[in-house]
Amino acid sequence: MPAEALAKAGTGNGGPESRIRNLRLQAWAEDRERGGPEHGTGDRQGRRTVSELGRSAFRSQRYGVRAGNVREVGPLVLFRKIAAASRCGLRQCVGALAFVLLSGCGRPTPQQILERVRKTYSTATDFQQSSRVTLSVGKGGKEATFSSKSSLAFRRPNRVRFESGRPFSTLLVCDGKKLYVYLKRFQAVIERAAPKDLKALRRSDEGRFLTSFPSDIDFRSLLAGEKVSGKLRGLRLEPGMPVLEGQRTYVLRANFRLSGAPKLEPNVGPGTQTFWIGSRDWLIRKIEIRLPWRRKGKGGAHELTMIEVVRRPRRNSGVTASVFAFRPGPGVRRVTSAPDTLGIGASSEPLIGSKAPDIKPARWLQGKIERAGMKGEVVILDFWATWCLPCGETLPHLQAVFEKNAGRGLLVVGIHVSQGEATSIMKMARENRLSYPLVIDSPCAAGRGFGETCRRYGVHKIPYTFVVDRRGMVRWAGHPMEPGFEEAVEEALEG
Repeated sequence: MPAEALAKAGTGNGGPESRIRNLRLQAWAEDRERGGPEHGTGDRQGRRTVSELGRSAFRSQRYGVRAGNVREVGPLVLFRKIAAASRCGLRQCVGALAFVLLSGCGRPTPQQILERVRKTYSTATDFQQSSRVTLSVGKGGKEATFSSKSSLAFRRPNRVRFESGRPFSTLLVCDGKKLYVYLKRFQAVIERAAPKDLKALRRSDEGRFLTSFPSDIDFRSLLAGEKVSGKLRGLRLEPGMPVLEGQRTYVLRANFRLSGAPKLEPNVGPGTQTFWIGSRDWLIRKIEIRLPWRRKGKGGAHELTMIEVVRRPRRNSGVTASVFAFRPGPGVRRVTSAPDTLGIGASSEPLIGSKAPDIKPARWLQGKIERAGMKGEVVILDFWATWCLPCGETLPHLQAVFEKNAGRGLLVVGIHVSQGEATSIMKMARENRLSYPLVIDSPCAAGRGFGETCRRYGVHKIPYTFVVDRRGMVRWAGHPMEPGFEEAVEEALEG
C-alpha cells in the first residue's frame, strides 16, 4: 500500500496522540517502500526513527501530553534535536519538521492562559496555600523592606480560613455557619453570620481582612469565580519560562494603577503587575507590582515594589472541616467593629480637652525629653512605623513644621509603635533628615495593641498625631496631613 494511502487511512480527528499514530504509520510505510532490512525493521539496532523520537518528545517533560497541556518548545529547536538525534536523511528531516508543525507547539496567547487560570481556580472544590508578601520602597528596593506571611484555605461554598502575620496579625475564619474576624493585636473578635459564598464575603465589610495584596486579580477573586476579562490592561506574555518550585511558568505582565489608597495615590504613578503561572497546574506562583513613587524631600523618584511569593498551592487536596474550626481563647473580647491596624476606623476624640497621658518609652533613639522638659511647651506626638507607607509621607511635613516653629517653644516626638526596628528607624530618620527626638514605644501592659503609650492614647491606626498645649492638655488629634493640623499647632503656640 502506498505511503499516502496508509497515511490517509490512519487520519483521524483525534488529539496529539492521534497525530503521533498517523505520523508513525506514514514513517513506517515510507521505510517499507524503500525496502531492505534496515528500513523495513525501523533500524531498531541502530538509529531511532523520526516517529519514535516524536513520540518520546511528546511524552517528555517538555511536552506533557499526559498533563493535558503543551509547554513551550521552539519549533526549530525541536526540529534540530529530532533530526540530529536520528541522523537521518532529507526525507526523515522533512518528516521531523512535519511532526513539529503538526504538534502545535506554539505558545498560547495571554488570554488563553488567563482563561485557563480562571477555570482552574473557579472549578476547584477546595484550595490551600501559604505565601510571603514583601514590600520594598526605594531605589532598587534598598531603602526599606517589610515582609509578612499569610496562609489561605478554602472549601466550597463558604468555608474560609485566612491568616495574616505581622503587622496586621488578623485571622478570618468562616466555618459555614459563623464568620469570625480575630484581631490578635487587640485580643478582640468580630462575629457575623456566615455569607453564602466567597463572593459575598469579599463584598462584605469583613472582606477587607481577606486581602493582603492590591493586584487586579488574585487567588481570592479567582476562587470566587469573579470575571477577569477586561481587568488587566495591556496584558502581554513575556519571553522565557522561568522555573519556580520545579515548574516552568508563563509570565504575564499588565499595566497597573493603585486605587483605594487616597493618601498615596497623588504621589504614586502608573506601573506594572506581573504574574508567574505554572505551566502544569495553571496556578499562580508569584505576583509582583512595581510603581514609581514621588516622595517629598527625597530628591528624585523612588520605586514601590510589592511581591507575593506562593508556596505549595494545592487544588482539590481534600481540606478537612477541622481546618475551619475557631474557638476564641480566654480574655478575647467580642466587638461589633474593628479598631483595626489597617487604618480603618479608630478615634481618640475622648482625649481632646483632657490631660495628656505620660509617654512610656522602651528606648530613646534620638534625643530624650523627660516629662518635666515638656512643661510650658507645645508638644506634637506622632505615632508612626517604618513599615507604614503613609507614615513615610508625613515625616518631611512634620520636620518642616518643627523647623518653622522650634524657636517658639514647639517640640516634636516621634513614637515608633512596634519593637525591634532601631536600625530601620534611624535609617529612615537620616533619609528624611529628622532632627526631633525619636522613641520606641514599650510593649503593651495589657498584651494587645501597638504599645503601652499607644494604649494610653487610644491609638489603633497610624499615622496618628496629637497636639498638646502648654498646659499639658490635648488640643487636637488626627492625621498630620489634614488641614486642621497646622491650625491647631498655631493656636496652641499663640495660646
